Amino acid sequence: MITDRQYESVRKPANVVAWLYFIFMAYMLLNPQPPIEFIPEYTFSWLHFLAFSALGVLVGLARRNASWLYLLALLWGWSVGSECLQPYTGRYFEFQDIVQNVVGSTSGLFVVWLVRRLGIERSVPEHKVRSGAVAILFRPPFSLSDDEPIDFAKRQVLVVRRSATVVAPGALCFPGGGLEKGESPAEAATREFREEVGVEIRVGATIAENTTPSGAPLYWFVAELAAPENGDPKLTLQRSEIAGYEWKTFPELLDDPDFLPNNLEIVRNIVEGKIDLRGKG
Repeated sequence: MITDRQYESVRKPANVVAWLYFIFMAYMLLNPQPPIEFIPEYTFSWLHFLAFSALGVLVGLARRNASWLYLLALLWGWSVGSECLQPYTGRYFEFQDIVQNVVGSTSGLFVVWLVRRLGIERSVPEHKVRSGAVAILFRPPFSLSDDEPIDFAKRQVLVVRRSATVVAPGALCFPGGGLEKGESPAEAATREFREEVGVEIRVGATIAENTTPSGAPLYWFVAELAAPENGDPKLTLQRSEIAGYEWKTFPELLDDPDFLPNNLEIVRNIVEGKIDLRGKG
């Protein structure tokens, strides 16, 4: 069993190792290799299976936010394509190798999926779990009372990068945090913006709910600046928790490997039209 914090610490090294391993595989698969006498010939198909299983594990660890179907398509493409290219590099095409490549890469990716699905422990004890609130602030000018449709491909939102001293260091997420005693989710989102980035906001209706990695309820809002501005607000970061900030579009966040998974879930639902940003549906 691993915690979410431990998984995050593995992801970036796995990304480097995955690229190095891919380069090594490409060299081995696409260059003529002398016979290896001490390895029986019938075991070579199993070497294909094991090699592609390892690649599946590394890719699954490295690309945390990518769609599983997307990763599977990439792995299958390499599994088939590398074998089809071999006749042009002095080696031989063998259909059984394609089967071993596909089954191996799928198995490796499945192992990572299974660990992430069933094996990630809660990082905080149940009695210490707090509900949380998060707000999405669009880059000015933006007003909650503006009924014009939002162009998701162009409008930017504020995301912050977590400092090295908190859970999931270096990750990108929307500003937010846990509710304090007697506080409503909307009040918590407003306070967290004030503490984390030093601006006053107004929030609209709740637009969505999901959960934190520890299983606590997480409430989502769209926000506007309390004092509307045409230019960017001046932010004062809480350096103990926030290392920096960025303005990004939703499509950019969908492709960012540093974006937290529970934040990614909300953005994907917004882009797919499953969440009404005005909180009316």
